[in-house]
Amino acid sequence: TDGLIQDTFYFVLHKKKTRLAVSFLKNTFAYIKDPGYKAWAMYILGIYYDKSFLTGVLSHVPGSYNYYMALENVDIDRKLIRTADRYWNEGRFDEAMNIYTPLFIRGVQKEYIQNKIVHVLSTKLPYKYIFDLEKMLSGNIESILIEFYNFGLYDEVKKLGKKALIDGDLRQKIIYYYLISKISYKNDGIYAGILYAEKLVNLTDKKYLLFLPVDILKLLYPYHYHTMIRYYLDEISSDNFNTCFVLSIIREESRFNTRAVSPVGALGLMQLMPGTAAWLNKDRISKEAIFDPVLNIKLGILYLNFLDERFDFNVAVLSAYNGGPGNVKKWLSNREGENIQQYIEEIPFDETRNYVKKVLTSYAMYKMLYETDCK
Repeated sequence: TDGLIQDTFYFVLHKKKTRLAVSFLKNTFAYIKDPGYKAWAMYILGIYYDKSFLTGVLSHVPGSYNYYMALENVDIDRKLIRTADRYWNEGRFDEAMNIYTPLFIRGVQKEYIQNKIVHVLSTKLPYKYIFDLEKMLSGNIESILIEFYNFGLYDEVKKLGKKALIDGDLRQKIIYYYLISKISYKNDGIYAGILYAEKLVNLTDKKYLLFLPVDILKLLYPYHYHTMIRYYLDEISSDNFNTCFVLSIIREESRFNTRAVSPVGALGLMQLMPGTAAWLNKDRISKEAIFDPVLNIKLGILYLNFLDERFDFNVAVLSAYNGGPGNVKKWLSNREGENIQQYIEEIPFDETRNYVKKVLTSYAMYKMLYETDCK
């Protein structure tokens, strides 16, 4: 039912019947049960109908696109931390979390909030095992897998870890996913590193995502190629992009797989079509050459610069990067108003709309994790 409501809303919205689409969502809102769909519906009603709905989004799925976008439009009183503390002391943890999390993202007493939440999470499974990982690496808690890892015996880690997966031991499974992710990074296997970090995080509740150890979150959102990206950003005329914005594109385009090939033939880290790559390179170029990370990033940034010269805002550039500049030009000419969040919802291609949301979500995570490094 939830998915059908969402599909119907977009079907009507993309027929240019905005009022009818919003009215339909208002009338069916009470029937939506899934927290993710609920957050989406509140976000949509918040940007099209009544801004007060956006506050409700903050009690659902922190770290999601709807959460970050709602947070941009909601004023959070710093003094609410007192209310959160009171809820916390009364054992009303979910209500406290709904206040702590947006304050944490906004940078209000981050260390204080994180320490409170981690203190409670570390008494619950699977979080106890996750927060014990650092102690294991330093030798304060014994683990044969960690010992093998510290001695560089990576093949033994893989063999023993696979046995743990078969046995279904949750603690060993967490250690295995964590170590294989780190080993993959050491061997320049960033793509595999992200996949194993995702397997680990999938064992947890999404509402606690932002409070997982930073080390694990950085395995999900790597900072690789940042020096190269910064170099080529300095070479273009636009100053509308930063390192974390490009990293977000790479993450969602290819998961940092240098050999990635899309169903339509886009290649490499930034998923360039061979024809586009040759045009940007001003010369013929082999498919193999497009896989080279240096050239791929250089040409990808040149393409972003080309799109930036044609569109006024980064979200339009993103949608053009995925859906094509011709389509975006048509979408912009047919829409009314300048609300960027509404523009995203009104992108008629599901793939492009979802792509833009994924990149913007990654961008929010990168900014949170790397803060001053997003130059």
